[in-house]
Amino acid sequence: MTLRGSIWTLALGSMLVLAAVASRAQQPAAAKGNGKARTAPPGINWPSPPLADGPIVLDTGIQHQIRPTVTKGLNQPFSMAFLPDGAILITERPGRLRIVRNGVLDPNPVAGVPQVQAQGLSGLMDLALHPRFSENQWIDFTYHKPAGTSAAPGNNAGIITLARGRWDSTSPTPGLTDVRDIFSAAQNGNASRIVFGSDGMVYMSVGVGDPPAAAAAQDPNSLAGKVLRLRDDGSIPPDNPFVARTGYRPERFYLGPRVSENPWKEGMEPPLVFWVPAIATSGLTFYTGDKFPNWKNNVFVGGMRQGEVPRSGHLERIDFNDKWEELHREGMLRGLQQRIRDVRQGPDGFLYLLTAENNGALMRVEPFTEKQ
Repeated sequence: MTLRGSIWTLALGSMLVLAAVASRAQQPAAAKGNGKARTAPPGINWPSPPLADGPIVLDTGIQHQIRPTVTKGLNQPFSMAFLPDGAILITERPGRLRIVRNGVLDPNPVAGVPQVQAQGLSGLMDLALHPRFSENQWIDFTYHKPAGTSAAPGNNAGIITLARGRWDSTSPTPGLTDVRDIFSAAQNGNASRIVFGSDGMVYMSVGVGDPPAAAAAQDPNSLAGKVLRLRDDGSIPPDNPFVARTGYRPERFYLGPRVSENPWKEGMEPPLVFWVPAIATSGLTFYTGDKFPNWKNNVFVGGMRQGEVPRSGHLERIDFNDKWEELHREGMLRGLQQRIRDVRQGPDGFLYLLTAENNGALMRVEPFTEKQ
């Protein structure tokens, strides 16, 4: 994927995720007392089944047969990045960085990760290679840093932090060195994603909780529920849109994310896609490779569960016309009953997925023909 495409991935991903969160509020929920207060639906305890070792062959709508190859042994994997030598770095939310080479998971975690406050949905989050990785070997990542004495009263969440380390592949045990924090955002237990833009800037999302905490997304002086734009050293670009506005955090890239019972309101830009019921979107990529010609320029979105029902996680394929109007929406991999946390296009043109499970896995998806 090009860097420009990466910006669109983050921007579209933000719209899709926010629309999905908004649509979740539209789902029927039990009411208290006079029926005006909404409550979350009762939880269902139904863990995902283990993935088969393989071979797995599945059918799809226009690409037809595909074959996911499974690499097991991960624990709540969150994100991945592809190294030039073909290895794949994978973050695990509990605070470990793992490496997969030729489809085999190294049993030893990568060294150099700082202390991570992993609880609930927080922990080690996203990672991305610097655009000049071949020169500087930098890898950026986001994680929840222990708040320590700076914690707000009654708040035991970590601080969503952007950090950087240098990838050392020359030592007998490759790992991160010279690790340092370059930007700290907000103390909350929600997720964060990062991507480098074609302008060399870092675009960093900062999650926000369910209502009433979700109101912070509309607070111009809060970083919760925002996409931030930063220089690669963590400083604020002088051309950011809110630099000169009183009462607005200058790191903010755009204004508008919100969580409500309606996907959009009069006078506001509607989302390109939204889900009712929500599918708990997580991970998004545009497919630009040549291994799946029928999927060219399609969008792939990971879903962790649909309608608050376990075992309903899947991958969705969406294609648009030249006016960005949705043409098709296809749910795939439903039979595997796995929560899809991340989806990426690899340098080899295949799709790579991570499952958000305690017994998590990396899946490499490739075309399949009967001759194979």
